[in-house]
Amino acid sequence: MAGVGQLGALEFLGLSYTRVTDEGLAKLSALDKLQTLHLVRTRIEDDGMRAVAALPCAARPQPRLHRSLRRRPRASAPSSLSNASH
Repeated sequence: MAGVGQLGALEFLGLSYTRVTDEGLAKLSALDKLQTLHLVRTRIEDDGMRAVAALPCAARPQPRLHRSLRRRPRASAPSSLSNASH
């Protein structure tokens, strides 16, 4: 990520579905032209999101930061519903 952090003219960065870390996001602080950052399905924690919030693009009126929460296990149907007879 250190190499990506040196690409000062970068405007879009898609890191969705990657193994990016909180420490890796901290290395992006020099991306002052960044306008869009995708972080869907990553394992970014609070420290990583603090690094994202410190990026210059986060201070703009409408930053485009995309992150989804980790997939949570689906709740199974209650046994009374799954065993219901028709």
